[in-house]
Amino acid sequence: MSEPLSFRCPPAARWLGRTLAGSALASAMLLSTRIYSGVEGSVWSGSRTLVVAVGVVLALVIVRTAGRVQGEYTLTPEALSIRMGKHLRELPYEQIVDLTYEPALVARREWVPSLVLTDRFGKRWRVPALLEEGERFVSDLIRITGRDDLESYASARGLHATMARTGMRLVLGYGFSALVLLVSFLISRTGPA
Repeated sequence: MSEPLSFRCPPAARWLGRTLAGSALASAMLLSTRIYSGVEGSVWSGSRTLVVAVGVVLALVIVRTAGRVQGEYTLTPEALSIRMGKHLRELPYEQIVDLTYEPALVARREWVPSLVLTDRFGKRWRVPALLEEGERFVSDLIRITGRDDLESYASARGLHATMARTGMRLVLGYGFSALVLLVSFLISRTGPA
């Protein structure tokens, strides 16, 4: 192999985290308008603030974990190189012991579905399943490593087909974001005052 192969998420994937965070924040603000503020000094007097605060925390968690879709994933001759801004980490191919897929929201605070590479120390390296040409990433990873065990894992778990569904995941992500906003808007207009 003459030169490293680099993979990134498309711009739509890079904006998805911000869109979901904005949707969570806007929904919290819409829902807070329909909450009875109660009598000053009672338990319910701060409920509006609490709903907005939960929305802010949820938005921050989404934005914080969205960094993974901003990264660059490079297959060099010796290792998988992951660049996140100024940070560079490398996973040597010989240390990979497992290759699997993890859907969104399975792991704590992980809304990004991911291809998960486990190293021999038990550390899990997450590659977003929102990569452009994700199926090619899996194929090239297996080809470069030359390891039959990784090919077996990928085939048995359908990772080639799974990583090819970036477009569908983006449609679902943006659709979910719009649905949350729509439901919040309808509740704010029709719910009890």
